[in-house]
Amino acid sequence: MYVSRLLLSVMDEFERKYNEARKKIQEWDAKQGHDQCWYYPKIFRELATILDVTPTNEHGLHSRCEFREGCKKYGGELYDDLP
Repeated sequence: MYVSRLLLSVMDEFERKYNEARKKIQEWDAKQGHDQCWYYPKIFRELATILDVTPTNEHGLHSRCEFREGCKKYGGELYDDLP
């Protein structure tokens, strides 16, 4: 009986975290333009918090050149998916 309650509790917590993470991803997916940039640290921090992931290091801001290249790559991937 104790194991069954424990398993239900674990499954409930998993479902809660899954639903919360799914909601965050859907909110991000609904964003447009630069609000849905290839480097969007806020959503990753929120997901890490929901899923109890502790970052192993702090990531700094990319160089401007690297950022521009990432934006071009991100935009290219989006446009490549269009019919």
